[in-house]
Amino acid sequence: MATIKKIATELSLEFDKQKAYGTYQEFTYTLFQNISYANSQDNFKILYIPMEKITDEVVGRVDQFISDHKKELRIFKYTVGKDLLTLRLNEGFKGINSELFKEIYTKIINYLLTLDVQPKKTCVYCQEENPDTTIYINNIKLPAHEHCKQEAMLKNEALRKEKESQRNGLNPLIGTLLGAFIGVIPYAIAVWFGWYVGILTFLTGYAAYKGFMMFGGQTIKSTKFTVSIVALVMIILSNFGIIEMLAIINNVPFRTVLYSDAISSVFFEMLGMSLLFGVLGISAVFVKIKKDEYSTVIE
Repeated sequence: MATIKKIATELSLEFDKQKAYGTYQEFTYTLFQNISYANSQDNFKILYIPMEKITDEVVGRVDQFISDHKKELRIFKYTVGKDLLTLRLNEGFKGINSELFKEIYTKIINYLLTLDVQPKKTCVYCQEENPDTTIYINNIKLPAHEHCKQEAMLKNEALRKEKESQRNGLNPLIGTLLGAFIGVIPYAIAVWFGWYVGILTFLTGYAAYKGFMMFGGQTIKSTKFTVSIVALVMIILSNFGIIEMLAIINNVPFRTVLYSDAISSVFFEMLGMSLLFGVLGISAVFVKIKKDEYSTVIE
């Protein structure tokens, strides 16, 4: 499977981490590589082709063309918008190399030209001609005027600050703790009644992240660390909390219950399984956090 860096090198494309940018017949396209270490199905390439606004009739014809050639063009999913074509590529077992990728974008763009579809040449903000710079919105390279770009970045920063001011004093860390606590309740109840189902802790990471967001959290680089630590600590505490409850009910010391023959072997096995599924759940949540990080990113 060819990496996006290899494709960019072989086709002399502009490369930046998980993105490559190129131009064909004056159409500027973006190739984005999504990478997930938790779920192989979240490893895929997306081709974005911006264009000037098209009519509903042209949208229908482009949609029909792609639908008729999905297998040939190695397209898994696609969206035909009024001014943006989004194509999730199907890499299959062999993957998509530079030669195949070139064949895909040339056939699509050549078909767009037969419909008199124009490449995106106007400012993405004001729709006026003669853009003098480029801007990257959600990884897509687009033309813009410098003053429109600066204005958009200022508005984006103002919105970010407004969201922070609307937290009403609610701390995202408290939300994360509360979410993780709610997330381990099903597991704790099941264990209390003798059902050792560690898989239930799979949801703890998601519940922690949900709480983080509900209490005004912003997805930044430290979000993954915060969510994972809180979720794992809550899973550990829930296991020891069950032992503490048993000790209180039987009016015996905590250590007596923990190291009793009937509990000790089961407890540490239960702790290990709950942490294992907790880590798997957190890994899945990382994909969601990463997607949220890319939401309306302007560079």
